[in-house]
Amino acid sequence: MNLKTIIKNNGSKNDSISIDKFFQFIIVKDLDKNQREITIYNAVVMNAETNKPDITLSYKYNYEDAKIKYNDTNDCHSFFQNEDILKQFWGGNSIFTNNTVEKLNEITKCTTPQSVHNYLNSNNPCSGCFYIEQDEKDNIEKSLIKPLKIKTNANGVVLNDCETKLILPEPYRKLILNGFWFKNIITVNIDRNEKNLELDFCIDLLGAKYSSPDFKVYLLTDEKYSLKNTRASISYSNTNIDLSNCEVIKVYSQNKMIYFEEWVKLGIKSNSLLRVKMNTASESKIFSIGLKKLDLTIKFENSDKIISREKNLIIFSLFLSLFLSFGFDITRQDSDNFKLIFPFHLKSIFNIDALWILLCISILTKYVYINKTRSEHSLTVILFTPLAVWFICYIFFPPVFSLNRFFCWLYYLDLIFGVFLVFFYLRVLYLRSKRKKGVILKLNVIDKFMGA
Repeated sequence: MNLKTIIKNNGSKNDSISIDKFFQFIIVKDLDKNQREITIYNAVVMNAETNKPDITLSYKYNYEDAKIKYNDTNDCHSFFQNEDILKQFWGGNSIFTNNTVEKLNEITKCTTPQSVHNYLNSNNPCSGCFYIEQDEKDNIEKSLIKPLKIKTNANGVVLNDCETKLILPEPYRKLILNGFWFKNIITVNIDRNEKNLELDFCIDLLGAKYSSPDFKVYLLTDEKYSLKNTRASISYSNTNIDLSNCEVIKVYSQNKMIYFEEWVKLGIKSNSLLRVKMNTASESKIFSIGLKKLDLTIKFENSDKIISREKNLIIFSLFLSLFLSFGFDITRQDSDNFKLIFPFHLKSIFNIDALWILLCISILTKYVYINKTRSEHSLTVILFTPLAVWFICYIFFPPVFSLNRFFCWLYYLDLIFGVFLVFFYLRVLYLRSKRKKGVILKLNVIDKFMGA
């Protein structure tokens, strides 16, 4: 599953943009065995400059041939008013205040002009601001976040304050920030052949040089998904790529925290929470040098699939053992009816035991192929039909000479299927190796049907 977040400056006046706070929380939740919901919460806080950057934030989602069934974006500006929750992450002394002028007087030690008061009230859906005091972060100054509503267009979510025509005087341009909270919900079909979950996330920042003193990314998945391995990289520029100062770790302190009610309903306290952890060196570089791109590859094991696979293996092993013992029964091998169901030409070369073992090898080949590929369910039916008809006819319709040729053709057809699968699996491995090298493949109908 590939999910890309694109942050793009569409304006031409800003060579550099400071994102004072960036927070992305991606929740991957299986609604049922056929549908998956991806909810992405974003908080973006930027400086309220005179030449306001025209920022859009959009998503590109790709999951093999799956199509997006539902895609919706909602504003969440009311999150700024939940100070008990936000102060856990943005500083213990941070608060939401309706008395913004008094707070600015306290910060600047002087009387706040009426124009600043007008600016804070203009186009403000919360009738107040969120005050940040985060002493534990060296690069984050005391400031006020003015909540704003997002706008959407064909390019994605628009993050600007074009409706406010007022210009902030110095030093308030550095003290007052524009803040946005919003979420995007995507619903897609789950690939029925998906054995484990592999997520490729990317945040791409375009159109300017971006820097940030506080850049956070979290991920939540269903509890059935256990973390297998991860890979993370930070691109400070096109040539400066860091592979060692970023990692994905599991968070174990959910129950001690207070969360938004929406997050609790989505299972943040009971499911697997992951955090993209950057060390001091990488955080410092994102602030001083800038951030161009963040790449994450996370692989999960599906415990439900593992249990199901183990159950299927046990059932198959029992079936194969019974099938083997059925054919090796000496009394049955001496009966004329049993001998008639095998091809005459092969009986002159192999004994009955060898012919029965060939059938068992063919069954094992089909089982391995089906479990190692993404083949269609109808292929499973086709592959096992000759053997099933062959065996059922022997059990319920004792063979007579006139049906001997019919049994022979079914036996040959089953062996042909087994040999064909061996050679086609080599093709599957070849196509997978090309895909791993980044080659974009256009599979034909047969390749798709066979699960290449």
